[in-house]
Amino acid sequence: MRPYRKERIAIAVRNIVGEAIAHKMHDPRVQPLSNVTRVELSGDLQLAKVYLSIPGGEVAERKTLAAIKHATGYLQGMVASQLQIRQCPELRFLIDERIKGTLRTMQLLAENRRKYPEVFKEDDEVPMSNVESQESNVESQEANVESQESNVESQESNVESQEANVESQESNVERSKEVDPQT
Repeated sequence: MRPYRKERIAIAVRNIVGEAIAHKMHDPRVQPLSNVTRVELSGDLQLAKVYLSIPGGEVAERKTLAAIKHATGYLQGMVASQLQIRQCPELRFLIDERIKGTLRTMQLLAENRRKYPEVFKEDDEVPMSNVESQESNVESQEANVESQESNVESQESNVESQEANVESQESNVERSKEVDPQT
């Protein structure tokens, strides 16, 4: 198996499931702005752990996760129809705790800056307006990562098409040698 195949499939699963959650699922339990942060595939490509970021607190997370787990068959079918591999990985949905940990750390930092302003000098202070702006920064960074990954995918497809062109040219040269053996 090619070393980058697992990552390419994980990116494809993330894009397919993320698109489906954002635009094709019309369940009122699904929280708006819920998105797929990452996908981890097992080595044999049989299991895909899909990590979700769900805004709105614990209750919203539970409702959204229940709705998405209820729609697992629908999402699995979408992934199977769009991926062209022999066996589609089984999807398991989890809450991404890394995002929650990052947001909690930023909240604690902002709280400490308010509680202990004497510790932070004017020149050391980093402007932190509120946690919501930090959340939007995280989301924009995720969008940047997604666009960079799509750029990598397009570059890989360009390389593959160039390799196919080279192979085609080589076969044309060989055919021309067969037709005219003097060249």
